[in-house]
Order: sequence, then structure tokens, then C-alpha cells
Amino acid sequence: MNQEVKDRIFAAADRLFSESASNEFPTVEQVRQASRASMNYVVEALKEWRQKQRTVVRSVMEPLPESLHLAVFELGQNVWKIAQGKANEALEVARAAFEAEKSDLTKLSTEQSNAFELLSQEMDQARTEAEKLTQELLETKQTIQTQAQQLVQQQERLGLAEARTQEIEKRADGLQAELERVHTEARAEQQKAAGEMTRLNTLLEIANQEAIAVKVVLQQAQEQAAVQKAEKESYISVTESERERERVNAREAEQRLGVELGNVRTEAAKSSSEAAQCQGELKGLRQQVQEQMALIKAMSVNTGATSKDGGV
Repeated sequence: MNQEVKDRIFAAADRLFSESASNEFPTVEQVRQASRASMNYVVEALKEWRQKQRTVVRSVMEPLPESLHLAVFELGQNVWKIAQGKANEALEVARAAFEAEKSDLTKLSTEQSNAFELLSQEMDQARTEAEKLTQELLETKQTIQTQAQQLVQQQERLGLAEARTQEIEKRADGLQAELERVHTEARAEQQKAAGEMTRLNTLLEIANQEAIAVKVVLQQAQEQAAVQKAEKESYISVTESERERERVNAREAEQRLGVELGNVRTEAAKSSSEAAQCQGELKGLRQQVQEQMALIKAMSVNTGATSKDGGV
């Protein structure tokens, strides 16, 4: 043990002893903590320090020599008694000091044992804490590795998501252009369908008017035939030649009426066919308009869903 360590231990012991209200010597553990020295050094130095704290005269009186006994017997009898008493007192003091030192050594040994036990407990606790910290460090390293792997995976997923977002944006732009084109075509088809519907409505109106006219002509022909039949019956008493002429005229009129009636029926059938055709074309145009509107609605829904996917 070098002198610097010993001086530091002595200084710590002096300070603790001066601060003690009961004037008791400081314990080994107190000096060790105050001096920051090893246990063995503290025990060794503290023994020396405690010995220095006691200055005891340990002189032991020897018996008076025989050659001087007679010379000083009378004069020194009283002195001898006093000296004997002093020697006994010194011996008692020495014995008390010895017992005190012995007690100090015992106490010092006990304190040393307690200090070693406390130090052992502290070392065990420190070892336990070190093992716990080592385990926590290992778990922390594993957690960091796991988080690093998760970060790499997340970055990969982010890259894929960005690529997918760009692809979706391109598709959305394409779909938007297609939607605009379909809207344009649909508007053109609607305008075309509106014009066609106007034309068909006009044709239907004309066909209806022609059908009404045909019905009027047919009614007039039927009325004329009835008049001619009445006239024929009124002239039944005329001569045979006149009747023959009238029959010829009636047959001719009937033939003309049949031809006119056939023409009227043909025109009526044609008008009905044109009206039915117009209605069929109008129905087909309406079906085309409905299909175009459904297609536009479906493309709008798909565009909205694609935009949502891109936002996610």
C-alpha cells in the first residue's frame, strides 16, 4: 500500500471521527466509502490509525535491586509504595488499553466481516444488474435488428406503393381521356339521337296524317259506292240496254272503286309500316342512349375507385 492511499484513509478516518458526536471510531465500511480505497487497504491502515489514537504508557516497574535495598529502605519505603501504586495504576491503564485494543480488533474484525459481506452483497447485486443489463442490451439489439428489417420491408412496400401509385395515375389519366372521349361521343350520339327522334316524330306525324286522309278517302269511297248502289236500284225499270249500260258503268265504277280502295289500303299499309318502322327506330335509339349513359356511369365509377386506390 503506497503512502498516498494510507494518507487518504487516515484523512477520511480523522474526518469521520471528528464528525462523530459519540466520539466512536468510524467503521471499516464508512472509511472505505469515504476514502474510495480497497477493503484490504482500509483494514490494514485502520489498525494503525486506531493504535495511534491511544497513547498509553506501558512501563512496568522492576523490583528494587538488592544492592540498593538497604541503602534506600528507610528513605524509599514511602517512595516505593507510591511508585508501586503508580506502577499498578500504569499497569491497569496498560491492561485497560490492551483490552480496549483487543475490543477494537474484535470490533474491527467484525466490521471487516460485515464490510466484506456487504461488499459481497453489493458485488452480487452489481453482477445481477450487469446480467440484467446484458440481457436488456441483447433484447434491445434484437429489437433494433427486427425494427431495421421491418424498416427495410416498409421501404420496399413504400417503393412498390409509389410505383403502383404512378401506374394508377397513368391509368387514371388514360381513363379520364377515354371518359372525356366517351362523353364527347355520347353528347354527339345524344344530339344525333335527338335529331333522329325529331325526324321520326315528324315522319310519324306525317304518317298519322296520311292514315287519317286514307280513312277519309275510304269513307268517301264507301259513301260513293252506297250512292251508286242506290242509283242502280232506282234505275231498275229502265230498258235493258240502259240497264246493260248502267251495269257496265257500275262495273267500271266498282272496278275503279276497287282500284282506289286497293290503293288506299296499300297507302294505309305503307303508312302503318313506316309508322311501325319509325317507332322501332325510335325505340332502338332510346336503347342506344340508355346503353351509352350506363357506360358513362360505369366508367365514372371505375375512375372514382381508381382515384381512391391511388390515394391509399
